[in-house]
Amino acid sequence: SVPESSLRDSPPRLFVVPSSSSRHDLFVNPVVLPCGHVFCRSCAKDVDSHSKQEMPRCPVCRRVMISTIMPECTLLATLIKKNYPDKYKQRLAELAADSSDNRSEQATLPIFVLDTTLPKEERYLYIFEERYQLMMRRVLEGGRCARFGMKAQGERNGTEVEITDCRPQPGGRMNMKIIGRRLFTIQEEYMSDGYITATVEYKKEFTDTTAPADPDVSRKVEVWTQLMQDGDWISPVQLSTIKQSLGPFPLHSKYEVATWLGVLLSHRGPMGDTSLKSRLLAADPSDWYQISVAALDASVVTLQSGKHTSWAQISRFYYRYPAFARYLPIVLVLLLLHFFVHGDTDIIDTDIE
Repeated sequence: SVPESSLRDSPPRLFVVPSSSSRHDLFVNPVVLPCGHVFCRSCAKDVDSHSKQEMPRCPVCRRVMISTIMPECTLLATLIKKNYPDKYKQRLAELAADSSDNRSEQATLPIFVLDTTLPKEERYLYIFEERYQLMMRRVLEGGRCARFGMKAQGERNGTEVEITDCRPQPGGRMNMKIIGRRLFTIQEEYMSDGYITATVEYKKEFTDTTAPADPDVSRKVEVWTQLMQDGDWISPVQLSTIKQSLGPFPLHSKYEVATWLGVLLSHRGPMGDTSLKSRLLAADPSDWYQISVAALDASVVTLQSGKHTSWAQISRFYYRYPAFARYLPIVLVLLLLHFFVHGDTDIIDTDIE
């Protein structure tokens, strides 16, 4: 038998993974496939993105990867970093060099179809459909970074979001908090267990985050807020909730200002610019600041002019008198039933009498 001291003093065996070039390399960010086999995250993404089948398969056992969520093997990653620090740094440099040719990164994400979400935007979701309950359970089993894609119906652009909090409810339902992370464009999609799974191409990160914003924009936001409150276009509770989730106005970054304005102006209300988020996702991030400031200027002009659409006026009535507006549809239905059953003659005769 081998003495325990020799086992303790001897270096551990090198952890390797086969690659397509028939050489063996040290694991970097090892992930576990649903079948149990371990690959580098970059190798696993290559297997997933280059699969020509409807569902990707494990290269070792050929099992179908029903779930494309691949959790990181944290124990193995810790052992590698601790016992092979020099080799690990070398492998990281090699991977960085391989990806330095500005190729767009691709991945496979489950897609939650609701509406548009911006990077750094915090939102709350209530998951009640069985297909999305299954999807979220698989996402949460994916490890520390529980992420999925989110987009509006019919859109090709979306945002990768991360689950920051999840509260299970009876019947498999979930209350969860998410935050937007990275932008992507859908390349192809297919149905998997009732929900969409898509191959996405991440957009290049916008790095010009230190350009200072115009201080006049902050004053315009104050004017917009006052006009919205004076005209009862938004309830104080809704405005407080939005600003609490957004945080203070960011003066040191045009990109953060654009995201901040995008969330603020696209609120759910009679004067909300519901198409602003979609316009931002379809544009280059370097143009977001101009688009958001232009939307703010247009909203201020509309509020100051007093020229609002009939639909906006009706929506404002709901905000002013929520208790009465709650029963307004019932009253309208009863009036329609009266006209259908009795006709107009009864009302005319009553008026004459």
